[in-house]
Amino acid sequence: MKKNILILIIMILLNGGKGFGQSVFYFQDSNSVWSVWDKKYFAMGDSTVNTKQYKKYYVSTDSIINYSAINFFALLREDSLTRKIFAIQKDSVNEKLIYDFSLTFGDTTTVTPIGFSYYSSTIRIKINQVDSVLINSQYRKRYKVGCADFDMCPSEYWIEGIGSTYGPFNSGLTGVNLVDVPKPVLLCYEESGQLFYNNPGYTTCYAHYPTIGIDEVKTSDNQSHIYPNPAQNSINFELNFETEVLANSYLIITDIVGRQKGKYNIPAKNSALVVNTETYSNGIYFYSIYNNGVLKEIEKFIIGK
Repeated sequence: MKKNILILIIMILLNGGKGFGQSVFYFQDSNSVWSVWDKKYFAMGDSTVNTKQYKKYYVSTDSIINYSAINFFALLREDSLTRKIFAIQKDSVNEKLIYDFSLTFGDTTTVTPIGFSYYSSTIRIKINQVDSVLINSQYRKRYKVGCADFDMCPSEYWIEGIGSTYGPFNSGLTGVNLVDVPKPVLLCYEESGQLFYNNPGYTTCYAHYPTIGIDEVKTSDNQSHIYPNPAQNSINFELNFETEVLANSYLIITDIVGRQKGKYNIPAKNSALVVNTETYSNGIYFYSIYNNGVLKEIEKFIIGK
């Protein structure tokens, strides 16, 4: 009797501690949308390469997908027996491993992120934890992924059927050391219009990519002046447009990882704004200026108290 109970306990633990019959989840081939900053990825249609069947994935840069302005991004196939996921990037014929959901605690493997323009080489990762996460009333396998070649790196999670918390095509970015280049973030995952996953650090499924490490933007249409910089408890914005300010004109402040801190309407061609920054933590921030919804300027500023 004791032996049978011990076997039962071991089987439950091996099954994630959630009981028997836990479902296996695969990447959906339709009606699913992954939101990564200002990009939305989704599958539409199939393709065959070297007798292997792939799903065709597209990308949109609109807050609501405009199917007349989408771009093909990659082919993806998931091996249901080995639980490995492979992708072929646009303009390539080489298949690359992006996930392996057969791994167990302590295993290492090599994956290649194909959705991050700053890095597309192979990365060695290590599985630091295996557990389950509740998604829409069902438990899905989740990996806590770490770097295999460094002592410390940010945590990355892979969720079965959803992928990396850096985005579906950005697996393994935890193992990349980048200076002044922010990594992407999976903001939301939806199936058939229902929100299944929402990044706990954000309240939106669409956000502009943070621009640290990326060339700042300034057009001839707008010239701004801010002071003091570094700021302490407040910062002044003097905004001067060469053309008239139209109805949908505003200034957005974001932190270093792209979280919006404030949005302010610009009422006139020459405007002055004073923004209270008492609640801001020390660090680098960005302000983006839009005239009639068109980006005219992105600049950095610093809070230092």
